[in-house]
Amino acid sequence: MIKEIIFDFGNVICHFTNDILIGRISDLTGKTKEEVSNSIYKDSDVTKRAESGLITPEQFYRELSSICGLNVPYEELKEIYSKDKFTPVEGMEDL
Repeated sequence: MIKEIIFDFGNVICHFTNDILIGRISDLTGKTKEEVSNSIYKDSDVTKRAESGLITPEQFYRELSSICGLNVPYEELKEIYSKDKFTPVEGMEDL
């Protein structure tokens, strides 16, 4: 009996981009997109820890807010983070 199925989601089942997130944070903070991107992905491992399940979504929110200088409610950041981020890879809908 199959108990678990493990698969790669990002750019396999759905394409995703973090450019939208970076742009939205840039608009909210007044920082350049490059500054935001460097803060999140180059100078921090917060996304790696979040994607690996090492921190909770709430911890991710607090750290991302601190790193970027964001001052938005948790629910708003969830929307900023996920809205329009994913688009299905053609042919994977049936999977």
